[in-house]
Amino acid sequence: EIRAITNGNEKEDEKELKYKTEYKSICFNFLNTNENCFITPNEKVPEYFNYNGSDDPKKIKTITANAYKSITYQNIYPNIDLVFLFVTNEKGLKYYFEVKPGGDISLIQYSITGSDDPPTLNQNGDLEIPTAIGNFVDKAPDANYSNSKKPLDIKYNLKNIIVSFNYENYDHT
Repeated sequence: EIRAITNGNEKEDEKELKYKTEYKSICFNFLNTNENCFITPNEKVPEYFNYNGSDDPKKIKTITANAYKSITYQNIYPNIDLVFLFVTNEKGLKYYFEVKPGGDISLIQYSITGSDDPPTLNQNGDLEIPTAIGNFVDKAPDANYSNSKKPLDIKYNLKNIIVSFNYENYDHT
């Protein structure tokens, strides 16, 4: 967001414009996770990211981070991996959970903070997170068994800012 700030001591047509950039972020905070999960980057790509590592906005401490096609949090929950995908053709970040035999989907929960209002579910079952520039939409889950591609009936469950999943007839084996 860019706001024009004027100096009130000058004539209206000679006002000097100063610009202030404000940053907002939306955080997905995964709850009750394995704090010792192993993080694995997969397939380094040429892109990289620069971050300001200083808490003081007047000081800049640049941190450069390599980019990868995916990053896996192994056993973020027992027998459940969380995989983040850097999707270049869609210019975005996607994620999915890989639930292995014995994994319990009901353990997966995360809170969403930083949005202007609490998230909601739309008529399609998509998660909508309000922001100053429009809604961030996380599409309804699409799940299947990896060995058969048999689809699973799984939906978001939302209680205030806590997201979990509703599912029927899930086979834990």
